[in-house]
Amino acid sequence: MYRSKAIQSLPTKHDESALGELDDVGMQRSKHSDIRRRGQPARRADLDNLRTFLTALVVVHHTAIPYGGLGSWKFHSKCFPPLSLALVAFNGIDQTFFMGAFFFLSGWFSGLGISHGVQRGSQKPFLRSRLVRLTVPALVYTIFIDPLINVILDGFGPDGFVGENEWSHSLALSTSIFWTSWINFTGIRGPVWYSALLACFDVIASLLSSTPTSKWSDLFRNTSSNLGPWLASILLSFVIRLPYPVGTKFWPLNVQPAFVPQYILAYVLGQASQAAQNPYIYLPFRVSRRPLTHLFRSLSCSAMSLGLVLYISAALTPDPDPMAAVHSLAGGFSLPALLYAIWNEVSFAAIMPALITLFSQRFNSSWTLKIGNNKVVNLPRYSYAAFLLHPLVSLIIELSLENIMGCSSPESASMIRILGPILMTLSVGLLNIAASWIAAYLLVEYVPYIGMVI
Repeated sequence: MYRSKAIQSLPTKHDESALGELDDVGMQRSKHSDIRRRGQPARRADLDNLRTFLTALVVVHHTAIPYGGLGSWKFHSKCFPPLSLALVAFNGIDQTFFMGAFFFLSGWFSGLGISHGVQRGSQKPFLRSRLVRLTVPALVYTIFIDPLINVILDGFGPDGFVGENEWSHSLALSTSIFWTSWINFTGIRGPVWYSALLACFDVIASLLSSTPTSKWSDLFRNTSSNLGPWLASILLSFVIRLPYPVGTKFWPLNVQPAFVPQYILAYVLGQASQAAQNPYIYLPFRVSRRPLTHLFRSLSCSAMSLGLVLYISAALTPDPDPMAAVHSLAGGFSLPALLYAIWNEVSFAAIMPALITLFSQRFNSSWTLKIGNNKVVNLPRYSYAAFLLHPLVSLIIELSLENIMGCSSPESASMIRILGPILMTLSVGLLNIAASWIAAYLLVEYVPYIGMVI
């Protein structure tokens, strides 16, 4: 049974920050990390819930890719066409805000830890905790989970070697995949680029912690009327995409430089907002009433304006292939690339305040789930572990369903081609979310010392 447990002001770990430092927020914590500090800044349940929602959105975002969405994933379903217009739009729109929102929340929660370090006169405990919580999971994922995903894909995916070879041969092939991954190591792999980049941001922020808190406020004073930081983010995004178009990754962090200006802006705004103790004081739009309506309007405007940007791009692109218009948005000195940079940042600026206000007004109590023996599980506690495990969990579920459906080519029926990808994304996405949180709970609660790290 799902329920909401009101929690308004609670002690917090000094070293928490969005995905990388998910504390209990007053909930039942891991039996391996049951340490509670008093007299520290209170967390906000609404922001923890927003982070949990965004983690679930990441799972659905990645679920959409195998069924026709736009992005990078390990496999594509043979049951559906390579692209679904609805899923491409979905991936494109949520790409505008969900990672920026993560970095905003990271800036906010890291600000709590940094301010506590300033009071104690040392940032060493904060840095030590941040590096453990962010870099250790990133390295473990890169070294072990990513090659394991490749083994599962090559072994149990389409034309997989398991079942066609003896177990000894299959084991040798699996070992070869791990060995190849290790000897070709060039940096972070998979979605843990977020953890690696956040670690860099936290280190820099802690080194700058000698700057008085008032300086943050002075830096972004009147930001709601001064759009300078947002215009700078648009300009930098456009310029960076000249040599590094969307899709190009920077090693060793495995991050796309095309979106880094937004991440930096969001993280700094989160720090500044935490200093002001107001999460939307420096966002460009004010949403005081009916945030759900504002969110719907923002998403609708983003979708319609994306259609306009694609129409202009198609008109200016000589190649008749529809994907050529999409690729022209990725970068280069062109009007479509500029329009895409503007659209991406404006969508983030419009959607983010609506989300924060919506969760502040409607979801300001801790999200909990009651399981057997009347045990109450707080869902935000396991968000980081769910984020780390969801690629592996999702791939297992998706490959299992793919083998059950047994498709060799996309269905030709028009309704299946249109509605099938959407229905699969919704149904499989919900299944992936539930399975990821269950796996996260089991990992944190029953594997020794894991709860002390994540």
